[in-house]
Amino acid sequence: MIISREENKGFLILHIEGEIDVYNAYELRNEINRAIEDKFYRVIIDLKNVSYIDSSGLGVLVSGVKTVMNHQGVLKLVELNEKIRSLTKLTGLEKFFEIYDSLADAMAEPPGDEA
Repeated sequence: MIISREENKGFLILHIEGEIDVYNAYELRNEINRAIEDKFYRVIIDLKNVSYIDSSGLGVLVSGVKTVMNHQGVLKLVELNEKIRSLTKLTGLEKFFEIYDSLADAMAEPPGDEA
């Protein structure tokens, strides 16, 4: 898994490439925690180039949402492929995550209850 960071319009965007699984999910957790340490409370996770995610990866995303929300922030997911989108539906997490089709949509939508 490769993670790159980008700042854009007040968001920290984490671009993920590869697989998110039990062997590397901690790397994503570390990046989310680093975002909070760096005072980024508006985080977007770009999953466009993620080919696979397992329960460990989903757990990190759930934990990340909670962590960011504890700082009155928002964590959004963008560009999920069909497999990952189906997995979020199957697990019921589709309602828990803020999911957008594109980065532009995620950055245009006000965070949280302001919509």
